[in-house]
Amino acid sequence: MVTSKMDELVLVRAAHIGLPRHAMVAKGVPDWLFARSALGFIERHEAEVDQRYLQLCPYVVVFGPKSLEVLIYRRNGSEGRLHGKWSCGIGGHIHQRDLESDPVGAFYRGMDREISEEIGSDCLEGRMTQLGIVFDPTNPVGRVHLGVVFSLKLSDYPILPMGSEIHGARWVPLQDAKRISTSEPCESWMKLVLNQLL
Repeated sequence: MVTSKMDELVLVRAAHIGLPRHAMVAKGVPDWLFARSALGFIERHEAEVDQRYLQLCPYVVVFGPKSLEVLIYRRNGSEGRLHGKWSCGIGGHIHQRDLESDPVGAFYRGMDREISEEIGSDCLEGRMTQLGIVFDPTNPVGRVHLGVVFSLKLSDYPILPMGSEIHGARWVPLQDAKRISTSEPCESWMKLVLNQLL
């Protein structure tokens, strides 16, 4: 029986994949990322500290109906090390409950679940594009997470406020989001994705 979020089983992949020791983003999604033989589920409290594994997490940058307008917000979720920091990514951990037949399908079902929980199920009708990956081993959070980056273009604005893990959500021009990512406290993935992938 799961008693806390840290007891949940989350999707991981083996970390021995030759990633650099510095922060990086890469366009496209490499073939090795979803190699079924390297995927599995372990308890989150273990995954948060065991560097033999990388937690695979979707990181969905949401664009509004206006050209080059992006959703940013302050983190308020279960990851205390990110509380109050700006983010431009919707997503989170993929849980074993997202699993129906295979871990790859669980990733995409989990991503849809996270989008529905955080910004509403209507947003699933937007145009989704897979952009690449983001990894930052320079901090304790980044060392055990690997982000799969997507953009989501919406035709209508979702209703604010959004899910409980999102605080102070707002729509800003992409250039303003880039400025915020270099001048205010934000998660490292936001800085990397906005300034190197978009």
